[in-house]
Amino acid sequence: MKLYSTGGGILDSLELSTAEEPLAAWHFPRTAEEIALWCAFSSGVVVILSIAISAILFGGALLALLVGRVRWRFPRIGLPLGLFAAGTLIAFAYSEVPSAGLSQIKHMYLYLMLPVMFTTLRTPARAAWFMMAAVLATALMAVLGCGQFLEKLHEAHQTGKSFYEFYVDHRIHGLQRHWMAFSGQELYGLLIAGAWLLFAPIPKRRLWIGLLCTGVIGLALLLAETRSIWIAAFFAFVYLLWFWQRKFALLAPAVVAIGILVAPANIQQRVISIVHPNGYTDSNAHRIVCWRTGLEMIKAHPLLGLGPDVQKDTLKFYDYVPSDIPWPLPTGSYGHLHNLYIQYAADRGIPTMLMMVWFLVQIIVNSLRKLRTLPPGRGTMRFLLHAAVACTIGSMIFGIFEYNLNTSVVLTLYLAIAACAAIATQESHGETHDGDIARA
Repeated sequence: MKLYSTGGGILDSLELSTAEEPLAAWHFPRTAEEIALWCAFSSGVVVILSIAISAILFGGALLALLVGRVRWRFPRIGLPLGLFAAGTLIAFAYSEVPSAGLSQIKHMYLYLMLPVMFTTLRTPARAAWFMMAAVLATALMAVLGCGQFLEKLHEAHQTGKSFYEFYVDHRIHGLQRHWMAFSGQELYGLLIAGAWLLFAPIPKRRLWIGLLCTGVIGLALLLAETRSIWIAAFFAFVYLLWFWQRKFALLAPAVVAIGILVAPANIQQRVISIVHPNGYTDSNAHRIVCWRTGLEMIKAHPLLGLGPDVQKDTLKFYDYVPSDIPWPLPTGSYGHLHNLYIQYAADRGIPTMLMMVWFLVQIIVNSLRKLRTLPPGRGTMRFLLHAAVACTIGSMIFGIFEYNLNTSVVLTLYLAIAACAAIATQESHGETHDGDIARA
């Protein structure tokens, strides 16, 4: 049935199954299940603002589920993620330097975000509300990032350096510690907002909200000048346009080319640096060193890797630098390998890396399969599924250039998105319970 909320919210209309309750009827939590719902929901959104507060809220969700003896639900896509976690533990057990991997072992509790969100959100309606809350949070951080950009312009002027030379190492980062984490979260916000505009049932009087969020997030991503995120955003948006209006997807390369021609010189220079870097100012050369060194690690330890984080520059990295690479090495960070797939294979072995690839690909496959069987008019479901596929495509592409999916904010937000996709894909199989957590 189609439900119209009386709260005047962003999603004024949601196409829901009869099993779902009006989200406008959510109330202050009174039971352990309700507390877990609100804590998990808030944790997935607040991670965009504060990792520490998000961790506290996530701990509250886990505690509520355990104390309330709530039966956990596990999505089908959880199998490869569970195997990836198991492979990580095995690699840690056989690590050359076990102490190096302790931070990664502590990091593994974040994988619980997938079953916790799947257990607490339960319905596509709640998943849609979570997605839109995440968009609003990323839009808020985008505004902050744009403000930081103006500060950077002033700082560059004071140093006397060219803005390009100054800005590459001092880019906007919102409330995150690094611009890569900021760019990763904003990418998800942009793709979710784009999927909402193209596929969700939006009343015309609320269309401006989606356009405003998309615009400000897109501007922040442009100003962040993170090239791998630009590439990921392009291909993920082409995917969205292809399933909306294919003619626009075909026009996308021309539109981007025209945009580059009329862009400010700083943006043009950053785009050109993808293929023609400005000496060591851009990080192309040191990435190649990291990739080649990682491949040497994989050749030497194909099954279990060196162990989580053993490759760090203070440990084993320099032992595997190919002999034909001249010293000193190019300027850059050698704390990780700047490629998700090489990093996981070097750290934990090829089989464990393939479990992560299986997890990502399975989300795409399940979502596309579900989209093919959806009856006409299921706009909210289409929004959820297309958003999840776009975010996964983006993750897999920027994973070629960065180890970003391992950062707390990006991993937490992505697993929450994956849980929303699992809720949507399993809804028609009777696996979305019709017992509501929060009733009017």
